[in-house]
Order: sequence, then structure tokens, then C-alpha cells
Amino acid sequence: KAVEPLIAALLFSVRHDNDWVADELPSIFGQLGKCAIAPLKRLAANQYLDWDPRSAALCGLAALTLRNPEYDGEIFSFIAGIAADAEEDLDTRASASLTLMDFQRAEYKGIILSTLTATKKLGVYDILSNIIKKK
Repeated sequence: KAVEPLIAALLFSVRHDNDWVADELPSIFGQLGKCAIAPLKRLAANQYLDWDPRSAALCGLAALTLRNPEYDGEIFSFIAGIAADAEEDLDTRASASLTLMDFQRAEYKGIILSTLTATKKLGVYDILSNIIKKK
């Protein structure tokens, strides 16, 4: 019951530039468990939305795996799919890649590098390249 009102709060906070609320919601989504997976996937996959709420949904999904590691494969595969999808907008792809990087998902290194190269966000790309070279 809590997921949909929280998604509404996220969309409202993004629309009104309330970063304080929007920045906290992914960690709250992470506490909700399995019931949050499908709604967050729908939000993250909605290409009609700007990248901000989609990014929050991706982070919420990733946060969910901290308490529910049994969903790691499903969730990170979904996030990697968004990062790898050339039809997605570049900011959303970059956000998905950074989420994979934040959660140290080395199995998606190729997707992360290609996405960040495509976005030409050189500061992020340089940091990521240095991290990957050290591993």
C-alpha cells in the first residue's frame, strides 16, 4: 500500500524541485521489499518521464537488494538492460550505469564503460576508468 503514494511523492518532489525529498526516497523504497519491485520497474522503464524520477526508481531497486539479496540477479539485470539500451535517453542510461558502479557490479563493466563513453560525461568516465583499471 505504501509504494504508490511514495511514487506519487517522488514525482511531485521532482516536478517541484524538492531534492531533499527526492534524494531520500530511493533508500525508503529499499526498505519496502518485494512489493516495490514491479512498481519501481514500471517507473524506471517509463520513457515518457524525465531521467530524475527514473533514476530514483533505479536507485530504489538497487537499494532493495541490500535487504533482499535474492533479487540481485533480477534487479541488476533490469538496470543493466536500461544502461545498455541505445533507445534510452543518455541521462537515464548514465544513471543506470552509475547505479551499477555504485553497487560494484563488475559483471556489467562493459555496459558501464560503453554507456559512459556514449554520454561523454568525461569527469565520470575518467573516474570510472581509473577505478576499473585498478581492479
